[in-house]
Amino acid sequence: MDNYWTNFKKKIIGQKDLASIGFANIVGSGISAIFWLYLASVIEPTEYGEIHYFIGIATIGSAFSLIGTQHTITVYTAKKNNIVSTLFLVSLICSVGAGIIIFILVNRIDVSILAILITFFTLGIGTFLGQKNYKKYATYFVIQRILMVTFGLISYFSFGVEGILFGIAASYLVYTKIIMDSVRESKIDFSLFKPNRKFITNNYFMMVTNSVNTQIDKLLIAPILGFAILGNYSLALQVIALLTIAPGIIFKYVVPQDASGIPSEKLRKQTILFSIGLSIIGICVSPLLIPIFFEQYTEVVMIIQIMSLVTIPITISLFYFSKFLALEQSKFTLIGGLIKISVMVSGIIVLGSFFGIIGMAISFVLASTIECIYFHYSFKKLESITKS
Repeated sequence: MDNYWTNFKKKIIGQKDLASIGFANIVGSGISAIFWLYLASVIEPTEYGEIHYFIGIATIGSAFSLIGTQHTITVYTAKKNNIVSTLFLVSLICSVGAGIIIFILVNRIDVSILAILITFFTLGIGTFLGQKNYKKYATYFVIQRILMVTFGLISYFSFGVEGILFGIAASYLVYTKIIMDSVRESKIDFSLFKPNRKFITNNYFMMVTNSVNTQIDKLLIAPILGFAILGNYSLALQVIALLTIAPGIIFKYVVPQDASGIPSEKLRKQTILFSIGLSIIGICVSPLLIPIFFEQYTEVVMIIQIMSLVTIPITISLFYFSKFLALEQSKFTLIGGLIKISVMVSGIIVLGSFFGIIGMAISFVLASTIECIYFHYSFKKLESITKS
């Protein structure tokens, strides 16, 4: 009887935790999506593409500075490893360096500030998830999204398109106290890097490749096809972001669960089935709604229909991603990310040159699918070695 009540309580707590993450991601990502969809409806595709181009630069710059990646912080916080404070300090110092380099390269202070403050966001999220403090995660995530919309629109109406990135960057300041508290939480000890270097290094390069994966298409499309096409492509990505909210929620929940050795196979299977339904929705609904609200974005309907298929491999890959992290075997995710980059870059150059934006959309789906296949076979191989 005692075991029954213990399991029942764990189930209820797990459902509440998942509900907190779900609430945060649905509300926060919904607010973010409305913000970006609204901007797409009031500015030119060229301006919309340019904004996302510079966000791509800031995101990659932040990724290179994050020695303590979100997933490293999540896993080590969950395991109560004292290296977390040291990882925070090093990441913050490197983010300032990344901001300076970005300013030298693109001569835009807004992009530099955004790169630095994205680091605040990433470290804060990793801390809350590692602590399994899902209520605080939800609160901060939603507040940050509300501030992003508020500051972003105030900056836009006050200073035009040039002010939008400043507004977005300012919203990440909400995580400042969390960052400072985490740095002071335990003694800074650089000697802790040595026993943890393998996981930290593999996870770092894996997250850098993942960041490049998510942004390289924007950085290549702009010089090859121009900012107007990038604007259409970026609008399609906003729709895909909406379709992958649910898988993202489940992923953030299962990472600390996997790290703690708690199984969640049934939840994974249900999420994969749900992702198939989301792909069908994206294919069927986009031709009906997009022309009504986004008349200027003439290329976007077809690429949304193609890119909607990516929901399925992305969902499956996220779950393998979580398992590799829990086993501290991030080298597989690193290799998968490098494979994805190679396929994406080759596809954009080859298919993009022949088929334009349609070729870009095909490359996007193809790269994620091949990465997913690699993860599947790598995990099966790892599993068979572990059992033997």
